Amino acid sequence: MPATEPAGTCEATQLAQSEDLQEAWAELTAAAKGSKVMNFHACTHSGVPWGQDPAAVRLLAAILREHPADAGE
Repeated sequence: MPATEPAGTCEATQLAQSEDLQEAWAELTAAAKGSKVMNFHACTHSGVPWGQDPAAVRLLAAILREHPADAGE
């Protein structure tokens, strides 16, 4: 942690990132429940696991929302 960063800022940032990731997973869970998609496989090209990246998790949620369970075949 840089010397100029106030104490506790790093922990607050980590907490905010953790909360953002939890919210993203909640979005993905809701999208999966409303989707006709039964399973999927995802990978990343960035080296960071997609499941730890809130933006990637939200992107998958958006994709699942494009395939709702009540949509016609």
